Amino acid sequence: MAKVTITIEDTPNGKVKIVAEPSFETMANMIVSGETMTSAHGYAMTCIKAVRQESKNADPTTLIKLPRLGR
Repeated sequence: MAKVTITIEDTPNGKVKIVAEPSFETMANMIVSGETMTSAHGYAMTCIKAVRQESKNADPTTLIKLPRLGR
């Protein structure tokens, strides 16, 4: 069983800081070394990758895409 914490924080310069514990790099090294990954690690890696990709594609003149919440 694993616990991954992702913190998303606004910074004074108008940017956003994202920190994961364990870090993306640590989890990537776990994959490379063949260490057992849990579902929590997989979901965290997917979230971090999606945020990184969105930040590269983001148009600063538009609002961020919010996921639709529903049941």
